[in-house]
Amino acid sequence: MLSRRLLRFHEWVDALVILGVLFAVSGTYWDIQYHIDIGRDSFWIAPHRMVYAGIVLVFFTSLAALFYLKKIPAYRDTHKKFRTAVLLLFGSVTLFLLGAPFDELWHRLYGLDVTVWSPPHLYLIAAGFAIVLSLIYFQRLYLSVTRKDRVRHVSLDELGLELVCALGLVGLNIIFAEFEFFQDVVSYDFFHLRHNWIYLFGVSTIFVFVLSLAKTLTYMRWAATRIAFLYFAIRVLITIVLLSAGAGVSYPMLPAFAFIPAILFDMLYDRHRLLRVAVASAVFVGVLYAVQTIVFSVEGITKYLPSSSVEVALALLVGIVAGFSGSVLGRKILSRIRG
Repeated sequence: MLSRRLLRFHEWVDALVILGVLFAVSGTYWDIQYHIDIGRDSFWIAPHRMVYAGIVLVFFTSLAALFYLKKIPAYRDTHKKFRTAVLLLFGSVTLFLLGAPFDELWHRLYGLDVTVWSPPHLYLIAAGFAIVLSLIYFQRLYLSVTRKDRVRHVSLDELGLELVCALGLVGLNIIFAEFEFFQDVVSYDFFHLRHNWIYLFGVSTIFVFVLSLAKTLTYMRWAATRIAFLYFAIRVLITIVLLSAGAGVSYPMLPAFAFIPAILFDMLYDRHRLLRVAVASAVFVGVLYAVQTIVFSVEGITKYLPSSSVEVALALLVGIVAGFSGSVLGRKILSRIRG
């Protein structure tokens, strides 16, 4: 029988890390708003403090988990697998913290650069997603060792895994967040002449990747739909907070209505059949483009409408590759857990 202490520690690690990640991604959107409206007067601006408060919480939680595991009697290889999961989490958050001086140095050298696409920002987004992937591994490992992955109903632990996947989508979406803050900026152009087609192309790609990963890891029906709804809810709540707090005059537009194509993705996806993975991925991208064309037209944001069939065809192709990539990563995680 597995040690109750070994299983119970999952609850507090899970709760604290999810809270830390939520603080970090929410603070990042506030940070983008702050840069657009005000600029960047120092590293210690309020949004940065919120981001790094969340990251520091993840750091100390993972560090405490490592020490806690030392006090728990080992049970076969399960103890080792949990320790590996926590080490991955600790390593990822350490990499994130090491990027903070890099970001500060970049601003000292090049001034108040507000673009998300600077090297230190891309590094921090990658490190942040590594934290999420580590937590996904931790969550899926817990479901496996407790055999809760064999239950045919949606449990709180399953919802926890889906919430982490949704937070991963919110974090990856930061790469394209500048496109969502569509207000005119008088003093500078934070888009740096980027092509508008990148936004929908990029969003559809990250969605297919994460949803394919999630569908490979979970056996629950409608997991992709729930993840897309959670993503939408988190993003809307962040926008409401930014508006109600009166922190600035800019704010992001409504996030992608990805829960509509996610329903079809759930219906078509089969992790055991490559053709079904390809079809589900292509259908998701195609329907997302169709839905967002309607949404953008209603909102009057015509610059993000697809400009050619070549653009859509390329998005479909890349979406299929993203679907395969998510599936492969999911199978590798499962293999690691079961091995």
